[in-house]
Amino acid sequence: MNINPFALKGPDFLLFYTVLFIILLLFYFYLRRNYEISKNYPSNDLDPYEIAYLTGGKIHAINVAALSLATRGLIIVDGKLIKTAIKSISPDKRESAKHPLEKAILSAFVDEKKSQKLYQETNIQHEVERIEKKLESLNLIPDRETKNYLLKLVLSFVLILLFTSLYKIYIALQIHRPFLFLLFFTIIFITIFGYINFSHRRTAFGTMLIKKYKETYSELNKRKKVIPINGTTNELTLLAAVFGLSELPDAVSYITSALRFVNYKTGPFSSCGISGCGSSSCSSGCGGGCGGGCGGCG
Repeated sequence: MNINPFALKGPDFLLFYTVLFIILLLFYFYLRRNYEISKNYPSNDLDPYEIAYLTGGKIHAINVAALSLATRGLIIVDGKLIKTAIKSISPDKRESAKHPLEKAILSAFVDEKKSQKLYQETNIQHEVERIEKKLESLNLIPDRETKNYLLKLVLSFVLILLFTSLYKIYIALQIHRPFLFLLFFTIIFITIFGYINFSHRRTAFGTMLIKKYKETYSELNKRKKVIPINGTTNELTLLAAVFGLSELPDAVSYITSALRFVNYKTGPFSSCGISGCGSSSCSSGCGGGCGGGCGGCG
């Protein structure tokens, strides 16, 4: 019985190659999860903007902060233009902007600017990067060490696929056999590995936190049409942080239309299950420095 896979003919070898790819892919997921959960279990004591980052990344964190400021009357949204409303509000309301990200946005928009500047201002980017570093330290998103480990893992599996494919192509050239299908499969399989690795935005713990938040606050999403939109409660900010801007009531569309769209579909590019926020995380976040950052906790 011949057990040499390189002796297999075209269709049979393609089947073997596909099975090899699936085995390597499953092994990658297994090793990735084991590596991520081998670290300390993270705290879920996050403020709303950290939760929003875990949901949809940097852009979503900025969007939720801008939404919170707008509903509380701290910034004015006029079409695609944004301006700080600090001069026309009471000192008490002005002091409600306690989160560093909120302060950065208010400082950046003292003069009226296009909303696109939200994602370009240096001070705003700096505060979002601070959120990123905290989430990395909490093992909710991959840090540099984890990214390097996963990259080495992917490269190892890609090399196995390449060696297998190239050696079979070498044999095919020697006996004048076609190999274009094998070349096509190789490109597809390597592309899939690259996509899965570079689109990995959350650790296993981050994914678990997503699920927890979405389950906990599913009722909030069901009653979104009756949520106050004047900043008197934190519910609108929580809804945006957990489920994305697309789930917000139409009454705040004048705000969301000025913000950059983020794809919130569950998948490799989404983060904390369309992130996760909850009253628990907001209350803890307020205690830890969010203050009015979620529209006034309580």
